[in-house]
Formats: sequence, C-alpha cells, structure tokens
Amino acid sequence: MTLTHKFDEKHAKFLDSEEREKILPRHKIIDFVASLLPLDGKVVADVGAGTGYFAIPLLDQVGSEGTVIAVDINDKLLSLLKEKAPPKPSLEIVLSEEDSIPIADETVDLAFCADLLHELDGDTTLREIRRILKPGCYLVVIDWEKGKDGWGPPDHVRLTRENALLLCERVGFTPVVSFEPGEHHYGLVFQK
Repeated sequence: MTLTHKFDEKHAKFLDSEEREKILPRHKIIDFVASLLPLDGKVVADVGAGTGYFAIPLLDQVGSEGTVIAVDINDKLLSLLKEKAPPKPSLEIVLSEEDSIPIADETVDLAFCADLLHELDGDTTLREIRRILKPGCYLVVIDWEKGKDGWGPPDHVRLTRENALLLCERVGFTPVVSFEPGEHHYGLVFQK
C-alpha cells in the first residue's frame, strides 16, 4: 500500500471552487502570512501551486517589485494556471520534479506549500525548498488534518501536525508558529 496520494487532475475544478474557499479561505491565510512577513517586493515560491489558488492572489501581496513562482510537477494543472493567470511579469510558472526544483539556491524569501505534504515521497522536496530559501527566510505548510474525513485525500495518507513538524525539523527547519487555516487543515510556519 502506498503512503502518498497524488492529486488527480481530473478533479482540477475543485482547486478553484467555492467549496475549497469555504474550507481553505485563501485570502484570510495570505493576510495572516503577510502579517508575519510583509511580502511586498519579495520572491514567493508556491510549491505545489496547481491551478494557482494561492499563487494568483499572492501576486497582489508581492507587488510589481516582487515575484511569485508557481511550481508544480503536473503540467496539466500548470496549463490551467497559465490560461487564467493575469499577464503579469511578476508571475513565473515552473514545471518541476519532486526531487529537483529548478530554482537557484537561496533566491526565495517565502516558500508556500498548501495541501502538498501528504503527497510527498520522502523529504527530497522539503530539502529542495530549504535549498532555494534564503537564510532566515520562511516556509509555510498547510495540510489536511488527520482524522477529519469528508474532504480531501484518504485519511491514511495524511500527516498529523506533529509528524509534519518532525518531518520539517528533520530537514533543518525551525518551527516558528502554528495556526488554524480552517477546520480541516493545520498551518505551520518554519524558518530556515
């Protein structure tokens, strides 16, 4: 039995749906993150960006001097993102592999990972995120709470908040704060 669960692009409509907004209110989450780290002029990598649910509204936070890099391993989801994204030079769309993110070392101020941790095969993606982050910069992890069925991936592939903390600490991140992005998710902020 596999312990990971990759998102199936046939469910792509859910990624930008009103239902998702109800269970994972993106503007509330982005405002919270921006209260911890002002994002104007910063480089933000949305790793596991999918169709741009977070990447597109993050563009308003980084402003014209910043950049949002939407990273995903699924080119079909990135194609949907390209179709709906505003034509802004501050948005870069990057097709990646799980164990190799094509972004230069220490060039990112904030890495944002929503509903991604349970999909990872091991810790190589987290190690790649640590590599691309500037020293002292931040990783935001949002993922599905274990034991709260009804939405999202099967419960057996979800990580508890405690296991997510341990996984991120093991690759060298320091926990900063925990937050509640919605009743079906947990949120964690780490520093490199």
